[in-house]
Amino acid sequence: MTHTPYRSIQLSHLLRRLLRTGRFYSIPYLSLATLCSLIIADPYPSALLVAVALLVPLCFAVGIAALNDLLHISRDLRAGRGRTTDRNWLLGLTIGGSVSALGCAGLGGLSMIFGLLGSLIAGVLYALWKSIPLVSNLVRGLTTTVLLLGAAGMGGGFVSALLFAVGVGILDSAGNLWGDVRDQEVDQRAGTITIATLYPSLAPWLAIGLHAVATTLLATITPFVWLGLPLGILLLKAPSLRVHEHFLQLKYLTFAVIGISLAPAFPLALVIICLSLLVVPASMLYRRIHTPATPLTP
Repeated sequence: MTHTPYRSIQLSHLLRRLLRTGRFYSIPYLSLATLCSLIIADPYPSALLVAVALLVPLCFAVGIAALNDLLHISRDLRAGRGRTTDRNWLLGLTIGGSVSALGCAGLGGLSMIFGLLGSLIAGVLYALWKSIPLVSNLVRGLTTTVLLLGAAGMGGGFVSALLFAVGVGILDSAGNLWGDVRDQEVDQRAGTITIATLYPSLAPWLAIGLHAVATTLLATITPFVWLGLPLGILLLKAPSLRVHEHFLQLKYLTFAVIGISLAPAFPLALVIICLSLLVVPASMLYRRIHTPATPLTP
C-alpha cells in the first residue's frame, strides 16, 4: 500500500509522455474519417468492422508519430521543440503501435491490412522527405488516403470511396501546410526546409488552395462542406501559432457534417457525434503541447 502514491505518479508520468508523443489530439479525427470511408462502402457495417475502423487509426497514429520523432531527434533538439529524446521509448512506441495496428487490421481482412501497410510506407516516406517542400506535404496526405481506401475495401469496395479518400488526403496535406506555417521559426532554427520557410507569404495561400480542392471532392458527399471553406480563408487573419489548431478544429467540424449525413441509423450517428465532440479535449491537449510557455515533459 505504501507504494501506491509512487506508482500513481509513475502512471501519470507515463500517460503524459504517451499523450504528447502520440499526437492524440488528431486521432479522433482520423478515426472519424476512417469510419466515414467504411460507411460509404458499407452503410450498415458490422460492429467488428466499426471497431476496426476506430482502433486501427489509433494504433497507427501513435506508431507513426513515434517513428517521426525517432528519425528527427537531432533536428528537434536544434529547433527546441521540447520533444522526448528517449530512443528506447520512441522505438517501443513505434513497434508497439505498428504491431497493434496490424493486429487490429487483421480482424478487418486483407484490404485493411494492405491499406495499413501502404499508409505505414507513406508515413515513413513523409518522415524521410520532411525537408522536401510540398512533396512532403502531399505524401503526408497520402498516408491518410491509403488508410481510408483500406477501410472502404473492408466494407466491400474502395472505388465508391475513392473521391472521398483523395479529398481527405488533400485536406490533410493542407493541414500539414498550416503546421509548417505554425512551425516556420522553429523549422528555420532546425534547418528544415518547408514551403513556409522558403516562401512565408505563399504557404497560407497554397494551404487554402489545397483546402478548396479537397472541399470540391468532399462536396460530392454533401454540399454543406462548402461552408468550411470561408472559415479556412479566415485563418489568414489568425496568429501563426494558432492556424494549425484552428484548421484541425475545422476538420473535426467537416467530418461531423459528413459523418452525420452518411450515417444510416442512430447508433452510427451517435458514434460520429461522440467522436466529433472529442474536438474539445483534443484542442485542450493541443494547446498544452504546442503553447511555448507550457513546460514540456522530457
